[in-house]
Amino acid sequence: MRYTTTLSGVQVILLTASSFLPLTYFFFPRSAIQAAGTDSLWSLVLLLLVGLAIAWLHGDINERFAESPGTDVPVALYGRWWGKLMAGLYLPLYILFVSLVLTFFAQIMRQFLPNTPNAAIIMAMSLSSLVGAWYGVEALGRVATVIYPLTFFGIFTTLLFVWMRYPTLPMTYLPTSPKAIASGVYHLLPIYFGLSLVLMLSPYYRHEPGKTHWYPVLSMGLNGVLMVLNFLVTLSLLGYEATMRLTFTLPFVIKLLELSGFLIERVGVSAMILATTFTLVFISNHMWALSTHTARLCNLSDDAYNRFVPVIAVAITAVALAIPSEEAGFWLLDHVLVPASWPLLLGIPFINWWLARRHGKQRRATSGKRNQE
Repeated sequence: MRYTTTLSGVQVILLTASSFLPLTYFFFPRSAIQAAGTDSLWSLVLLLLVGLAIAWLHGDINERFAESPGTDVPVALYGRWWGKLMAGLYLPLYILFVSLVLTFFAQIMRQFLPNTPNAAIIMAMSLSSLVGAWYGVEALGRVATVIYPLTFFGIFTTLLFVWMRYPTLPMTYLPTSPKAIASGVYHLLPIYFGLSLVLMLSPYYRHEPGKTHWYPVLSMGLNGVLMVLNFLVTLSLLGYEATMRLTFTLPFVIKLLELSGFLIERVGVSAMILATTFTLVFISNHMWALSTHTARLCNLSDDAYNRFVPVIAVAITAVALAIPSEEAGFWLLDHVLVPASWPLLLGIPFINWWLARRHGKQRRATSGKRNQE
């Protein structure tokens, strides 16, 4: 009999916060304007409320299945074969999701490393993330407690400095079209892709009813601050028209900041270094989660995850290299991940939560340690 190491509450919150956002964070103001026009601000407000509801839903599912990783939840609710089939559907979509993050971030890095081949950036990031995933969730939790606060502070202060230095343009604050607002929320939801990783963390921390189900909500709140600031700074500096013409808005905005006299002349470059580190942590988190998910699908212990880390890393890298251009990446985002995000993030979790309540699954406390099967 062996037991897992317990993650602290701070580690769970920051590990969860570092597992979603990068897919569209670097360009979501453009996506918001394209989908909602001048109502994009209200789309963001509604999106944040939907995100908090999704986070609460995931947190409550964890409390009802406190000793089970997310892979085992549908098995408990729908039976072995139907449950495994449902859980298996997550695998290809999440591999595509992480691959798109790699593809988009490699395109962003080309702005700073124009002579570096795209494939070299993708493979270097994949290899670095593989090493992080290999060491497991406890190591990732410790890394997240260092990297996430640094990234949060770096991006937050950089955007504030940019906002204070340059003149701002007027924004539209009054809503005009409910249909446009709804369209904006529909197209922006994939920014929360990756939040489901919190379901895989459930057996690794102590559960306290009335407290720990708020962990994902706190993670959502932290990332929500960065989303709001990114959106307001981008729109107030660039305006609606210019924002729609830029592919990746955040790198453009933070490169505007040049503070002479500082030890680091270009603060924006420092922010991109932090963003790169954050993205590596993000990819490592999901390589570990997908490997653990695969192990459980194969009826193996969670500890067998490292057998699958190289396989998952190769799959993610291969898909990222197969995406021929950023236009193809955006097509996959719009036509695959946008429609898939609603059932994966909201529809299926809500059904699982409702069935768990109906079957009498109660929130209960655990020590954060459990037997390995």
